[in-house]
Amino acid sequence: KKRGKWRTFICAETSIIKHCAMPGSEENIGWRPTKQAKYGVVIYPYMYQKPYPYLKLHFGDVVQILEENGGWYRGFSLHEKQNKGIFPASHIRLKECSVENPGAEESVIPKEDPMVQEIAEVLREWSLKWKKLYAEGKRRQFQDITQLMRELLDKRRQIMSKSLPRDELKELKQAVGAKIDYGNRTLSMDIVPRDDCGTAINPKIAGIMQLYKLIKSCSITAANDRAAGNRQSYLGGVVIPGPSKREEHHLIIKFEALVLPINEPCELFFFLYDARVTRMLSERYMIALSQYCLPRNQDKINQCYAVFTDLDSADLNNKELYLVCQIVRVGHDLDGKKTATAVRKPHGVAVYPVNTLFNPPIDEEKDIQLEVYTCNPVDYCRLQDMIIKKQGGNPPDKGTGVFISLRPLIGSLGKVKEENPLLFRTKYTVECHKLGFPDIIRPSDVRHDVYLTLVRGQYSRGTKRADKNVCVDVEVVDEDGKPIENCIVAGIGEDPVTVYSSLVIYHFANPCFNETVKLSITPELMKKAKVKFSFYHLNTISSKITKSDPFAFSQLKLMKEDDTTIEDGEHELYVYNYKEYKKVHNLSPIPTVLDNFTPGPPQELLSPKDNFFVRTQISSTKLTQNAALHALLHWRQAKDTAIPKILTDIIKVPGDEIVKFLADTFNALFAIMEEHVASCGDSVFEALVVMISLLAVEKYENFRPVLDAYCDRLFEAASVHQHLVTKMKDVFEQVMLVDGTRKMKQDTIQKAIMAAEFLFKFILKSQTLHEQATRGKANEQFKLSVIDLLHTAGAMLKVECPENELLTPHVQAQTLQSFPQTIPLFLPVMGFKAMGEVVAEFLFN
Repeated sequence: KKRGKWRTFICAETSIIKHCAMPGSEENIGWRPTKQAKYGVVIYPYMYQKPYPYLKLHFGDVVQILEENGGWYRGFSLHEKQNKGIFPASHIRLKECSVENPGAEESVIPKEDPMVQEIAEVLREWSLKWKKLYAEGKRRQFQDITQLMRELLDKRRQIMSKSLPRDELKELKQAVGAKIDYGNRTLSMDIVPRDDCGTAINPKIAGIMQLYKLIKSCSITAANDRAAGNRQSYLGGVVIPGPSKREEHHLIIKFEALVLPINEPCELFFFLYDARVTRMLSERYMIALSQYCLPRNQDKINQCYAVFTDLDSADLNNKELYLVCQIVRVGHDLDGKKTATAVRKPHGVAVYPVNTLFNPPIDEEKDIQLEVYTCNPVDYCRLQDMIIKKQGGNPPDKGTGVFISLRPLIGSLGKVKEENPLLFRTKYTVECHKLGFPDIIRPSDVRHDVYLTLVRGQYSRGTKRADKNVCVDVEVVDEDGKPIENCIVAGIGEDPVTVYSSLVIYHFANPCFNETVKLSITPELMKKAKVKFSFYHLNTISSKITKSDPFAFSQLKLMKEDDTTIEDGEHELYVYNYKEYKKVHNLSPIPTVLDNFTPGPPQELLSPKDNFFVRTQISSTKLTQNAALHALLHWRQAKDTAIPKILTDIIKVPGDEIVKFLADTFNALFAIMEEHVASCGDSVFEALVVMISLLAVEKYENFRPVLDAYCDRLFEAASVHQHLVTKMKDVFEQVMLVDGTRKMKQDTIQKAIMAAEFLFKFILKSQTLHEQATRGKANEQFKLSVIDLLHTAGAMLKVECPENELLTPHVQAQTLQSFPQTIPLFLPVMGFKAMGEVVAEFLFN
């Protein structure tokens, strides 16, 4: 110990002894029942040698605190409740808890997750036996328990972080429960019955038959594990009974070889393709090869791996899901004629049905030879569909093709990486995500990906006798027109470039490109940047002629004036004549997207017979393309008269956008309620119930823990509790009006009942903040309003409905179903007696 800390300890002890009398004496007038300090953990041992009233404490002991006096507590250890005594407060770290039956016979219930408590207790119990194993020389058991203890500490930190979605948290708890059971069996300790989530069952609450079935199941599992020798199942990984309801699937691809008579450098692009909607599903995985069909980067030889992530059940059941491989040649030859610059030219396509790998799933790598079909370059953009439908394409030569191996993997990506360390050890293993968000959006999906697809164009001959050899150069420029370096990703796996050049089709006026690139730019840059498309004609008459000035260009701004992003979908761009625009180059800004809402540029600046189409898709949790959501998040910049319209519009925003900005959305709504409760309180309440009921949808249920964490850590609205109580009472009163006189919309009532649990959490959190700010004023008034609210809900249960009334029975059933979850929330406010009366009324009604 440091000398300074020891001196402070001695001073505190000698000081308290001077004025603290023995319990029971007349002098003991300083001891008073604790209000906040009720429960804690010993962080320094206390071994005072004198007898009663001092209490010996060991490191890690859990204590319940009854009274306090200066820097001392009086209480007992939960392991020896009969021994009460006093001990220094500096030796205790207080923990949050709730108090049952306040007074002389009070008991405390920790607010920690039960699994977190169990891990702490297990580690304390194991530590003594763990030391004994070492002393007895049982090295293997000692090492197993050491590893288990380290893993349990790591899992405990993950659970306490409260950052995991619900399904991952459940899986983690199951894993922890299995590890604890394995360790208990290793140390010959008692079996602990558990529920489906891995949490230990309280034998005082559970029924006898339930306990018997659980213990019998644990015994069978233990016997099977011993018979199978499943030691490794619990060390590093865990066997979890039964498949998860929503398992993540991934597809690993390894490039082995390319066997084709190409004789010039080429590029391979692998991606997942949904033939039902003729659309790419994933990012492109790119491998740049030399003329010898080997990776240009020699370090990648035999190291070309990619993982296509986020495949869900809909993808696996899709019989029209294919892995597509496109081959693009890169050289100075175009249709037998030389060019001064290297040109990207279409060569061939290969496809493979992904469904066959997952139905039934295979457990090992599958070696595959992809047959490469070719076609007329004009039809190249449709070649994969022609192959799938068997409607064209030149058949491949025997023995040629793209040789790869495929392997499906199941589980979260983190778990896959943990189970396959050698695969992810190399820096050349890359991840290819879906172009959009997966069907089940997770709170951990933090992305800012901008995808741009060159779709098609039409270009006139001009003064040429034949159609042009059109090449489109893509670059991202800042507000001054300067290129932003290395921000275009042609394919995952290769370095980004500053300028991306499209495919070139010899003498074709209507090229269809269908090339998707990823723009790697920050949200801050997006607000100022724009994408520039320059259209060149590649001259093949003389190899000395290089790229001259473009004959036309287009531009695309990714952000609108209101700071929302451009909408996903296809956009037709204005095609400007380069020579004419150069004459008036100071014309700024210029319209970019052809639409019916903004005036177009002067006609003399355009190439009237040319057009160009692109498609954008922005998967971002940092920017939104929804104007209503953006208006809510920046509501302070709007006039007060515009706020009602903002609240009306936010209800119509898609759920995918809401969950990406969940905390910011709730912060804005509660801020409006605090500042404009008179004019906008009802509209905010309606928006709140819509947002919260959204989390009942399976697609977004993983965000319920996020809203829990928001309520615990980020919620700061200290004055909204009374309005929320009033509105919830109004909801129950409206339900009782079965005579058709309801003023509240039926949809709002149903969603308010669905959202009741979270609304009650917000009410109580707001009251707690208000109590801290006002030092406990108006607590009794709040308690009465809550009791009145619950009595109104109880009265609603008693209402008898006519035969044609459908809403009231539905709400009554839903209230009964959700009421048990609200009891622990209101118990600290109301007390046992008042809460018991409410429960009795519910049951009676």
